[in-house]
Amino acid sequence: MHLPAKSVLRTPSRSGSTLCAAHRTEPLAVVVGAVGYVAGGLPAARLLERLAIRISDDSVRREVIRSAPRQQDQESVRNLGIDEWAWRKYHTYGTILVDLDRHEVVDLLPDRAAESVAAWLTVRPTVEVIARDRSGLYADGAATGAPQAQQVADRFHLILNLSAAIERVLEGRRRELILPAAAEPLDTEPAPPSAPDNKLTSPQVLQGQRRQRRLERYEKVTDLHGRCYSQLAISRELSISVKTVRRWLRADQFPERKPPSGRRKKVAEFAAYLDERWREGCHSSTQLFNEIRARLQRISSDGQCVRRAVAPDRRQTGLRNRSATCGP
Repeated sequence: MHLPAKSVLRTPSRSGSTLCAAHRTEPLAVVVGAVGYVAGGLPAARLLERLAIRISDDSVRREVIRSAPRQQDQESVRNLGIDEWAWRKYHTYGTILVDLDRHEVVDLLPDRAAESVAAWLTVRPTVEVIARDRSGLYADGAATGAPQAQQVADRFHLILNLSAAIERVLEGRRRELILPAAAEPLDTEPAPPSAPDNKLTSPQVLQGQRRQRRLERYEKVTDLHGRCYSQLAISRELSISVKTVRRWLRADQFPERKPPSGRRKKVAEFAAYLDERWREGCHSSTQLFNEIRARLQRISSDGQCVRRAVAPDRRQTGLRNRSATCGP
């Protein structure tokens, strides 16, 4: 569908009594309003520019407002939803007002302030119920502009707050949530003595170095937070995501990584066959993988899972060549 970006069209004005000139077609205006409603002002303008539609974020906002219900419809709103929307995420926010009965956007306010919400509600005395988040900003605006309305917490923010609370509790008990390792069968042969504790393998050394780097970064996060840095400022300062900063600040102590849970489920299906063939003298992971794929036909073409499964036996026997010969 070809939509010319610049063409004059006579469209009804806001009052509906006269015609006014527009610099874009009505189908193009519908596209701009729909993208602006979903993405917001500046992101919508950037997306539309990729679609060969040059438009500013202010024009996107005007199209979203133009597609909203008319003034006579706004005055009859009974159940109103109030939330924030982003001109630019983490920087500039406005306020979106939704008619919950008709599931339609009633209006967009350019800022996120109690005064603008109160002024909007003052001229609409028909509002009976206001659904909002748990922010005190919108609570003050609703109480000032519509004291007769009942304020309730909307379902989305209730579930969001509940999930955040559960996440904080579980993060504080990470070590208690680790499942115990499966018990070894009684008829298994005793494992040969392992290497001395004071001699670390290369993977263990790398693991310790990674843990030390995470610990240093965690300490920097807590230090910046104690110096009244915001989560966004900490994220920019240390080049980590805001979610990671939030998760670390919620934890009561340094969040250790969960230890590996042993063999993967895919490997567990043929673990007995691997042990049997290893005892028979087949020490080639490639040969073992080809045999398993021919027998089970339920694994992918990647043999990494087999190499990881036989790695402990390879270290115990002192084998280093992964393509070792295979017995009968």
